[in-house]
Parts: sequence; structure tokens; C-alpha cells
Amino acid sequence: MLSQEDRQRLNEIEQRLLADDPRFVARMRSTGHRPGTAAMVLLFLWAAALAAAVLARSILLIIALGVVILLEAGWRLYRRRRPLTA
Repeated sequence: MLSQEDRQRLNEIEQRLLADDPRFVARMRSTGHRPGTAAMVLLFLWAAALAAAVLARSILLIIALGVVILLEAGWRLYRRRRPLTA
């Protein structure tokens, strides 16, 4: 728990940030979802499919799942990238 003094400092920092870069603050406030939840569900589904592929001894399915997870990770990294602004 933050002390009253720390809360006041945090509030001052937030106000300065809002004054300095309102677009950044708006972007941070607009993300109302938990990004980790979707990733965890995808990871669980992928792991279950991989386990089924291993049990079925399907090399092609294992390779396909590996490619899918690499593409998904690449897509997430690509979307996370932001253009630099001067």
C-alpha cells in the first residue's frame, strides 16, 4: 500500500505525463483488456494439440503446430511494434 506522500507523488507524475504526452496517456488508458489472458488460452490450446499430435505420433502435425506458434509469436511482436515519433 502506498503512503499518502507516495500517492501524492504518483498523482503529480501522472499529471505531468498527461500534460507532456496526452496521446501516450490516452493510448495507455484505452487498453482495457488483459493481454495475457488471450495468450494463455492460445498457449493452453496449442499445448493440448501438441500433446494429441505426440500421442498420435503425427510428425506432420507436430511440425505444423510449431509453424503456427512461430507465426503467432511473430504476429504479436509485429503488432506490438510502434513507429518512432520525433
